Amino acid sequence: MTLIASTASPYKFPRVVVEAITDQMVVDDFETVEKLNPLSQVMQPKVVVGLQEPAIRHSLLVKTKEMQTAVEDYLDL
Repeated sequence: MTLIASTASPYKFPRVVVEAITDQMVVDDFETVEKLNPLSQVMQPKVVVGLQEPAIRHSLLVKTKEMQTAVEDYLDL
């Protein structure tokens, strides 16, 4: 077995990494990330933690016809 070490995070392409290590196909990316932690012994980056249930940042829903007015209102124009 050949191991190539690099500075890239295994969490950038978790599915490929887990499939390469376990020789098993994986489908769910979030499940894959959970499997990767013990396999790689590398902690999940802060930006990865919580991605499965992200906070809603923008809740405004605008119809296409109302977009111009909505943008102008948002920008106080």
